[in-house]
Amino acid sequence: MNWNALGALGEIVGATAVVASLIYLTTQLRQTNTLARAATYEAIGSRFSQLWMDMALNPEWSEISRRWSSHSLSAEEFDSFSETEKFRMVAFYVAMHRQFEATWRQINLGLIDGSTLSKFGNDAPSFSGTITDNQRLLWPQIKMWMSPDYAEFIEANVMKAEPLPVGDSGSRSPP
Repeated sequence: MNWNALGALGEIVGATAVVASLIYLTTQLRQTNTLARAATYEAIGSRFSQLWMDMALNPEWSEISRRWSSHSLSAEEFDSFSETEKFRMVAFYVAMHRQFEATWRQINLGLIDGSTLSKFGNDAPSFSGTITDNQRLLWPQIKMWMSPDYAEFIEANVMKAEPLPVGDSGSRSPP
């Protein structure tokens, strides 16, 4: 074999190695992206589940939540809640909206699919354009704890929508 033939063979082997490396790296990148998305979905589900688990394991909190979500409250019924009960509901919805906000940011950054929230049952209505009358009562207090851009998004896309019936078990199942 002459030197030109060996050089050509070396270039072919080198080019093949580069192509094989690119294929390997592409496969690894796809797997890494899939794992990162799976971890994100798991984290979202776990955070929402923890909110509900905390409620389920605390009888007092469960009763407050049951009274709160059983029907649309009149002004008198809302006033019948103690300041502590109202605070607990605000705290719950602030925590829930913090989770929504984190997910909303991940969607806007293109890190996760925009349909992610529809997988979380009760939590999805807050993004799909429906919110209960009872949640509307607390929004001014919740809004104080949200970033301005997220609060603007909620007010533009959620608060103007027709309210979801309170106690509608078909659309209010836990995540």
